[in-house]
Amino acid sequence: MFLYFDRPEDRPHKLLWLTTQFMASYVVLDIVVFYLANYNAVELLYIPILINGIGEGLAALVGIRFGKHHYQTRALFSRNNIFVVSKVELVSL
Repeated sequence: MFLYFDRPEDRPHKLLWLTTQFMASYVVLDIVVFYLANYNAVELLYIPILINGIGEGLAALVGIRFGKHHYQTRALFSRNNIFVVSKVELVSL
């Protein structure tokens, strides 16, 4: 699974970026859990987890399938994919 994250352009700082991303996401989730626990609405925590998990995963698949060119800016397809998946998840909840 680690080879999935292995991109040549991230080589010198790959582990640093991965660990800081995971640590930052857990810090944000901890803050949100404490905030939502005060309002007895911890179930709302599923929304960003589903959006991040499913939307980002589908955006990676779209990028692999349609990403034939290397651009300096982010792809519009991945942003639209995350937006659509987040709307579908919110409606399904």
